[in-house]
Amino acid sequence: IAKKNIEKIKQEIRNHGVLITPPDINKSDITYKLQPDGSLLTGFEALKNVGDDAIKDIIEKRPFTSFDDFMLRADTHKIRSNTIQALAISGCLDSFNIPRKLVYLYCSDYKKKIQVWLKKHDLKTEIFEYPWPVDKEWSRPELYALEKECMGEAFVCKMKEAYGNFFDTKSIPVSEIKKMKDRDQITSMRVEIKNIFEFKVKKETSKYLGEGMIKAMVEDEFGEQISLTIFPNKWKEVKERMKDLAGSKYKFDEGIAIHFGGSVNIYEEEIGVVLNSLFSFSPPPQKPKNLKIQKISKKAKTDDIDTSESKKLSTAEEMISDLEDDLFEGGFIDLENENED
Repeated sequence: IAKKNIEKIKQEIRNHGVLITPPDINKSDITYKLQPDGSLLTGFEALKNVGDDAIKDIIEKRPFTSFDDFMLRADTHKIRSNTIQALAISGCLDSFNIPRKLVYLYCSDYKKKIQVWLKKHDLKTEIFEYPWPVDKEWSRPELYALEKECMGEAFVCKMKEAYGNFFDTKSIPVSEIKKMKDRDQITSMRVEIKNIFEFKVKKETSKYLGEGMIKAMVEDEFGEQISLTIFPNKWKEVKERMKDLAGSKYKFDEGIAIHFGGSVNIYEEEIGVVLNSLFSFSPPPQKPKNLKIQKISKKAKTDDIDTSESKKLSTAEEMISDLEDDLFEGGFIDLENENED
């Protein structure tokens, strides 16, 4: 279950031509599941904030025909707003044809409004309609960043699109590196850092004893991975180079894309690359700036109320509504079981 082992296994699977596909609310299982077409469907366990109780509830009650159907039949005690947000940004709910951005920002308000509505309406004869606002979907790089955070990988777009024009310049792909010989020179390579491990040299006979060095897994724009080594003398240079390029804003870490030169390294029949010079880097795709929960406000009726009274009423209603939202999200109140008073 270690992150690096999961990455390694998925890379092996991809190397054998197996397509790994994003999760789906009506098709995914607890874990990865082989499909009739030979692809591997991502399971719910790969998503952050989707717990065992939520997974069990989803599987027991599906299929869901729409987002409304899902929200009406899902157990609100097991599927909280952060779970719905994870399902949205991972693409699980894409079949419902509602932008991920809207589901993420308004699902809490939706939950509250539908519970209030159910207290006074009959589903057999009436239809609940949430007043979704009109808004553009987040950009592909923003969705890429959200997927990476939620699942550790992204399906919404290719790396080349997520990192702007960083991968537009031609470089040597991993597939070509694997055909090269030990110590062959690599003039130009562009990759994303998938994971990174810094450690100190412990070999007593090494001239670098006690100094730090790097082992990392990197991925090219075609989805192929290879190990990267940075020896202590070069690691010092890389850190200085990062300071020159980015100051203190970015560090040489997971998620950044790098352009470097180096050489092929074959050790115990395992092929990797050694970094000799860091040319440039690109910061990781950024998440949307505003991820704060939103709500559709009810406008107070102002007939026969003067303007000042209307403003007071509106402010009071907003304060009460905000407090109620916080209590509802924290699990301190349950609108389904509230009495009419």
